Amino acid sequence: MKATNNICNNIIWGIAFAICLTFITAFPCQARRLSNFSEIDDIRQEISLLNLLRGLYLSKEQVQKLAIMSAKAQALRDELQSRINVDKTGVINTFSSLRDALYEPPGFEKQQQEKASALNNRFKEAKEKMEDEIAKIEDETMEILTNAQVSVINDFKPCLVPPKDFQNPVRVGQAGPEGGILGKVTELIHATPDDVWKERGEKLIKQISKKMEEESGEMTSSMKSDIEKRLWSCADSIRQCQDIDFALKKHQLSSELLLINPKKTSKHGFRKAGKIGQWLLSDTAAQVMPKWEKSMDKIGTPTAVECDDDLPTDGKFTELTARTIVHFRRIFKNLRAEAKLGQFSNFISPLEEAATKKDKKLFFNAVLTAADRLREIRSAPGLAKLYAQAARIIARELQLPLLNPGKDAYGFAAELKSYLEDPDPNRSCNNLRNLVGVLMRFKGL
Repeated sequence: MKATNNICNNIIWGIAFAICLTFITAFPCQARRLSNFSEIDDIRQEISLLNLLRGLYLSKEQVQKLAIMSAKAQALRDELQSRINVDKTGVINTFSSLRDALYEPPGFEKQQQEKASALNNRFKEAKEKMEDEIAKIEDETMEILTNAQVSVINDFKPCLVPPKDFQNPVRVGQAGPEGGILGKVTELIHATPDDVWKERGEKLIKQISKKMEEESGEMTSSMKSDIEKRLWSCADSIRQCQDIDFALKKHQLSSELLLINPKKTSKHGFRKAGKIGQWLLSDTAAQVMPKWEKSMDKIGTPTAVECDDDLPTDGKFTELTARTIVHFRRIFKNLRAEAKLGQFSNFISPLEEAATKKDKKLFFNAVLTAADRLREIRSAPGLAKLYAQAARIIARELQLPLLNPGKDAYGFAAELKSYLEDPDPNRSCNNLRNLVGVLMRFKGL
């Protein structure tokens, strides 16, 4: 019921806004003020779309086809607008009557409410049918784009100045789709060691179910149970995939996790277009695409280029190894470990060797071995911080949502915090060391 109310309210407000625009002509000063804001918004939308087009590296043939698709979508919107204009007088009279009735004693408005509600439902359904047709055009549009271009669109956010990594994408046409947060969750499910999944998999499933309920509206207990069963089935399919098959099917598998998509369905079951429709089939796109095609005659077909700024470097890893060695030197000195472990130069040599080879897996293992040797002498507070930092670095290296407090899929972030706050240094170090060991088994790091 809550979901239905939310959807109805959103649609009613959208229709009400469209109808309110017909009243603006009666108030010239207000119309001018709103028009100024509207003009600015239109320009901002056009700038954002142009930024997106620059990052997609479309061929001229693609642009020509997209121009046709955006024109088809615009024709549907124009048709609906013409139908609204025909009924403009009737709409104004009906809603004005309801408004006036609300100034009268309760009960006078009932008849007007029925008329206004019937009219509103008619416009709402017409709008949803139009959106469903645009969703079908979006399906055709996806055939024009590469997987990488679809990925860029799905991750794109409106901007006046695009971020640096978007201004100079590297070989966009060869990239694979990232899949957003669902892709990350899918990868997390696949990479989770068996014992961790048995112990904590239910927590992850319930979190996905909870997120669906937040976006779609309150569910009954039986519906929640059904959703969680289906999520378990999807998760089993993900975990049973061999690595090669998973790499090929990841996008499809992540899509299967989205059992309910409130952004792509309406109350009457009609589909809604996604981000491709939002950007490439908008009224702005209908105006911009022909201009963009002409501009390509002047600037040529843009091609993805490799930029030195975008190439991976080992600068961060080199800085990390240097800081880690300094940290070890401080703890080594405070524990007076030289008496039991010999010279610091010999103690730290495995880390220096791994740093020279730029071998991350070797380096992480060397860090843990060195920390474990120092812990045999005493569990100093500095060691607890070192284990915690190792956990954060490993989680970041895995590129999985493991230690993000806002997306604490398995509860690791909460445990890390509690272990660091533990006043018992020995227990703190032991728990943090175990946590690091669990994280390192993800993806076999």
